[in-house]
Amino acid sequence: MPIFTDKEKVKTLLSNLISQAYIDGTFEEKEQKLIEKIGLEKGLNEEEIQYILNNPRQNFDLKLSLEELFDQAYFILLISKTSDEFIDEEEKNLCASVIVKMGCELPKAQVMVEEIASSFQNKEPYEDLKTKIKLLIQ
Repeated sequence: MPIFTDKEKVKTLLSNLISQAYIDGTFEEKEQKLIEKIGLEKGLNEEEIQYILNNPRQNFDLKLSLEELFDQAYFILLISKTSDEFIDEEEKNLCASVIVKMGCELPKAQVMVEEIASSFQNKEPYEDLKTKIKLLIQ
Protein backbone atom coordinates (compact mmCIF):
# COMPACT_ATOMS: atom_id res chain seq x y z
CA MET A 1 0.00 0.00 0.00
CA PRO A 2 1.08 3.66 0.06
CA ILE A 3 4.58 4.58 1.13
CA PHE A 4 4.02 7.66 3.30
CA THR A 5 6.04 7.16 6.47
CA ASP A 6 7.55 10.52 7.43
CA LYS A 7 5.13 12.18 9.89
CA GLU A 8 5.31 15.59 8.17
CA LYS A 9 4.37 13.98 4.86
CA VAL A 10 1.48 12.12 6.49
CA LYS A 11 0.24 15.34 8.10
CA THR A 12 0.46 17.09 4.73
CA LEU A 13 -1.46 14.26 3.11
CA LEU A 14 -4.25 14.52 5.70
CA SER A 15 -4.44 18.30 5.34
CA ASN A 16 -4.68 17.97 1.57
CA LEU A 17 -7.38 15.33 1.97
CA ILE A 18 -9.40 17.63 4.22
CA SER A 19 -9.15 20.41 1.64
CA GLN A 20 -10.35 18.03 -1.04
CA ALA A 21 -13.21 16.82 1.15
CA TYR A 22 -14.46 20.40 1.48
CA ILE A 23 -14.52 20.99 -2.29
CA ASP A 24 -18.26 20.26 -2.40
CA GLY A 25 -18.91 22.60 0.53
CA THR A 26 -19.32 19.92 3.18
CA PHE A 27 -17.10 17.63 5.21
CA GLU A 28 -19.07 14.45 5.68
CA GLU A 29 -18.65 12.00 8.53
CA LYS A 30 -17.60 9.19 6.19
CA GLU A 31 -14.87 11.44 4.76
CA GLN A 32 -13.65 12.24 8.26
CA LYS A 33 -13.62 8.56 9.24
CA LEU A 34 -11.59 7.70 6.14
CA ILE A 35 -9.08 10.48 6.92
CA GLU A 36 -8.82 9.28 10.53
CA LYS A 37 -8.27 5.69 9.35
CA ILE A 38 -5.53 6.76 6.92
CA GLY A 39 -3.84 8.82 9.65
CA LEU A 40 -3.86 5.93 12.11
CA GLU A 41 -2.59 3.48 9.49
CA LYS A 42 0.26 5.87 8.67
CA GLY A 43 1.40 6.13 12.29
CA LEU A 44 -0.28 9.24 13.67
CA ASN A 45 -2.04 9.09 17.02
CA GLU A 46 -5.61 10.26 17.59
CA GLU A 47 -4.47 13.56 19.14
CA GLU A 48 -2.33 14.41 16.10
CA ILE A 49 -5.18 13.54 13.76
CA GLN A 50 -7.67 15.63 15.72
CA TYR A 51 -5.29 18.60 15.63
CA ILE A 52 -5.04 18.33 11.83
CA LEU A 53 -8.81 17.99 11.50
CA ASN A 54 -9.22 21.20 13.53
CA ASN A 55 -6.33 23.06 11.84
CA PRO A 56 -5.86 21.84 8.26
CA ARG A 57 -3.19 23.58 6.26
CA GLN A 58 -1.79 22.80 2.89
CA ASN A 59 1.97 22.43 2.65
CA PHE A 60 3.50 22.35 -0.80
CA ASP A 61 7.12 22.75 0.34
CA LEU A 62 7.82 19.04 0.60
CA LYS A 63 9.82 17.36 -2.14
CA LEU A 64 8.05 14.12 -2.91
CA SER A 65 9.07 11.12 -4.96
CA LEU A 66 6.91 9.91 -7.82
CA GLU A 67 5.45 7.23 -5.54
CA GLU A 68 4.61 9.80 -2.87
CA LEU A 69 2.99 12.06 -5.47
CA PHE A 70 0.98 9.04 -6.60
CA ASP A 71 -0.15 8.46 -3.01
CA GLN A 72 -1.21 12.11 -2.67
CA ALA A 73 -3.24 11.91 -5.88
CA TYR A 74 -4.71 8.50 -5.04
CA PHE A 75 -5.98 9.53 -1.62
CA ILE A 76 -7.19 12.95 -2.76
CA LEU A 77 -9.31 11.27 -5.43
CA LEU A 78 -10.44 8.58 -2.99
CA ILE A 79 -11.77 11.33 -0.71
CA SER A 80 -13.51 12.94 -3.68
CA LYS A 81 -15.17 9.63 -4.54
CA THR A 82 -16.20 8.95 -0.94
CA SER A 83 -18.82 11.68 -0.77
CA ASP A 84 -20.82 10.83 -3.89
CA GLU A 85 -19.12 7.89 -5.69
CA PHE A 86 -18.23 10.26 -8.54
CA ILE A 87 -15.13 12.30 -9.37
CA ASP A 88 -15.96 15.38 -11.42
CA GLU A 89 -13.64 17.55 -13.52
CA GLU A 90 -13.29 20.20 -10.80
CA GLU A 91 -12.10 17.56 -8.34
CA LYS A 92 -9.67 16.14 -10.90
CA ASN A 93 -8.31 19.61 -11.68
CA LEU A 94 -7.85 20.40 -7.99
CA CYS A 95 -6.04 17.12 -7.43
CA ALA A 96 -3.73 17.78 -10.39
CA SER A 97 -3.00 21.31 -9.16
CA VAL A 98 -2.10 20.00 -5.68
CA ILE A 99 0.39 17.48 -6.99
CA VAL A 100 1.84 20.00 -9.47
CA LYS A 101 2.45 22.35 -6.54
CA MET A 102 4.23 19.46 -4.82
CA GLY A 103 6.66 19.00 -7.71
CA CYS A 104 4.92 16.94 -10.39
CA GLU A 105 4.98 18.18 -13.99
CA LEU A 106 1.50 19.12 -15.25
CA PRO A 107 1.30 16.54 -18.09
CA LYS A 108 2.35 13.77 -15.70
CA ALA A 109 -0.13 15.00 -13.08
CA GLN A 110 -2.95 14.95 -15.61
CA VAL A 111 -2.14 11.38 -16.72
CA MET A 112 -1.86 10.25 -13.11
CA VAL A 113 -5.19 11.80 -12.12
CA GLU A 114 -7.06 10.38 -15.12
CA GLU A 115 -5.63 6.90 -14.60
CA ILE A 116 -6.45 6.90 -10.89
CA ALA A 117 -9.99 8.18 -11.47
CA SER A 118 -10.68 5.51 -14.08
CA SER A 119 -9.12 2.82 -11.88
CA PHE A 120 -11.83 3.38 -9.27
CA GLN A 121 -14.49 2.59 -11.85
CA ASN A 122 -12.57 -0.45 -13.10
CA LYS A 123 -11.72 -1.60 -9.56
CA GLU A 124 -8.06 -1.87 -10.57
CA PRO A 125 -5.85 -3.05 -7.67
CA TYR A 126 -3.70 -0.36 -6.05
CA GLU A 127 -0.34 -2.02 -6.75
CA ASP A 128 -1.24 -2.72 -10.40
CA LEU A 129 -2.28 0.90 -10.84
CA LYS A 130 0.93 2.19 -9.26
CA THR A 131 3.02 0.01 -11.59
CA LYS A 132 1.02 1.12 -14.61
CA ILE A 133 1.43 4.81 -13.77
CA LYS A 134 5.18 4.41 -13.24
CA LEU A 135 5.46 2.98 -16.74
CA LEU A 136 3.25 5.70 -18.24
CA ILE A 137 4.92 8.76 -16.79
CA GLN A 138 8.58 7.99 -16.22
